[in-house]
Amino acid sequence: MLQRRHRRDWRGRRRLWLAFGAVWLLDLVATVRFFAVPGVRELHPVTVLLYRVAGTPGVVLAGTAYAVLVVAIVRGLPRPRDVDFLLAAALWYGVLVVHNYVLLLGGRT
Repeated sequence: MLQRRHRRDWRGRRRLWLAFGAVWLLDLVATVRFFAVPGVRELHPVTVLLYRVAGTPGVVLAGTAYAVLVVAIVRGLPRPRDVDFLLAAALWYGVLVVHNYVLLLGGRT
């Protein structure tokens, strides 16, 4: 019984990690595009600073740093708070993805 629950819990967590990775990647692609599309601006000051310093690799570095921060927080939290935080982070990135792609398709901030 415990083994079965653990296996199910692991599969659910794995799917949640995959969802987080997918929405993070979509958000990263949108953020990189922000610097190429006229009329759309990135507002996060750290991302803008790293873009000015290193160009597109700076944007990727900023996005990766944000993801690493989420992973570090999740790894440091006890169960079930880790799953709750990861779910919240995945949902937040999902909202950002929708927002960013609407901006990119609309061409304005």
